[in-house]
Amino acid sequence: MCSYPEIVIKNTGSATLTSLDIKYSVNGGTTETHSWTGSLGFLETEVVTIIPSPIFWRATVSANTDAVFEAWVENPNGTADEYSFNDKMVSDFIVPDTLPQIFVVRYKGNNAPNESAWYIYDEAGNVIYSNTSWTTSYVTDTVSLDPGCYRLYVSDSDDDGLSWWANNDGAGDIKIAKHDWFGYYKTFNLDFGDNINWYFTVDYEEITSITEHTTKSGLLIYPNPSNGQFNIEMRGFTDDITLTVISLLGQEVESLTISKSNQLYNTIQLSNIKSGIYFVHATDGNTQQVKRIVIK
Repeated sequence: MCSYPEIVIKNTGSATLTSLDIKYSVNGGTTETHSWTGSLGFLETEVVTIIPSPIFWRATVSANTDAVFEAWVENPNGTADEYSFNDKMVSDFIVPDTLPQIFVVRYKGNNAPNESAWYIYDEAGNVIYSNTSWTTSYVTDTVSLDPGCYRLYVSDSDDDGLSWWANNDGAGDIKIAKHDWFGYYKTFNLDFGDNINWYFTVDYEEITSITEHTTKSGLLIYPNPSNGQFNIEMRGFTDDITLTVISLLGQEVESLTISKSNQLYNTIQLSNIKSGIYFVHATDGNTQQVKRIVIK
């Protein structure tokens, strides 16, 4: 599981359902609440997409093992449910691998490089990194991601992967490497047919994954992508912080100061900036952090 949970609610009461609290947790951990409003008549249903907070998935579970997602409803129309026996559902899921925020994709195509490419998608299905170059030499791309769920998709249009014994295409390669180059986080079976579809999470601190790492976020920005309004959480800074938003061309497009007493949580609005990719640079003179943001 590496996407937004979807919950189906159904009104089995005689009164029209207009509001409901949907509560959910993983493995009995932290409970979060989604407040639903709408209008459901008798026996009508609705699919509700839940968007958990960035820290929700930090449960004590191991990658590639079973976990349990629990959801239950309370307070229909602001009152106690008269029939609570069908208010809870559980669903098993497989915990995906976890990577640190910065890693390297090491890739080369085989002798038919036009057939293959790779893409990294975020939770909303946006392509945030890719390599579609026709290369038969190794290309290394450094990837920097905020905490969240992601998907690596490797495609091959001829359905014979990057390496197959029964043709003359030779062998390509793709690996997920440590950014300091001392080892790999993930290798793949290169005889994969038409695609590799690998889900992973980034920097969920309490999950034990394919390798141990100690990367922790000093600057957390979400939602990302956004229409220009972002929530910012800052940790590890000891003085007032200067936030600077920089375009891909290196131009400063926004700058503001946040006092050290307001570091834990802030909301900023970048409504006058054009859509595109930007970098947020935060510094207090001693510590600095840089995050990539996307404005839709």
